[in-house]
Amino acid sequence: MRQDYETLRVSRSPDGFIVTVEMHRPEALNAMNTAMGRELLDCFEALFWDKQTRVVILTGAGDKAFCVGGDLKERQGMSDEAWREQHVIFEQAAFRLLRCPHPVIAAVEGYAMGGGCELAVLSDFIVASETAVFCRS
Repeated sequence: MRQDYETLRVSRSPDGFIVTVEMHRPEALNAMNTAMGRELLDCFEALFWDKQTRVVILTGAGDKAFCVGGDLKERQGMSDEAWREQHVIFEQAAFRLLRCPHPVIAAVEGYAMGGGCELAVLSDFIVASETAVFCRS
């Protein structure tokens, strides 16, 4: 499995059984841009075929947000076609997470809003800190 993502930090426990996928855009409260969507898609595709992994922990960098959803700053300059392409990437990534053969635990600290809330709900389990805030819209 790739380890050199731009917007994700992927690590394995020493025994190799636990994979932690950290959405890593803390300066943007882990907002999902197109690059993160592609990387989540790629990462969960690789996890689908990974026979060593027993559990996946999905989390966000920092303590302010799990993920606040789509990156609205990136969307400001997008054409309708580019937005539709991004939406397809996000849908495919969400489907890969949903179909992951390993249990996925969303470790939520801070905000889980919009698409970030959807990622948490698509996980098999949610472990929420006292600071967790869930908002769909």
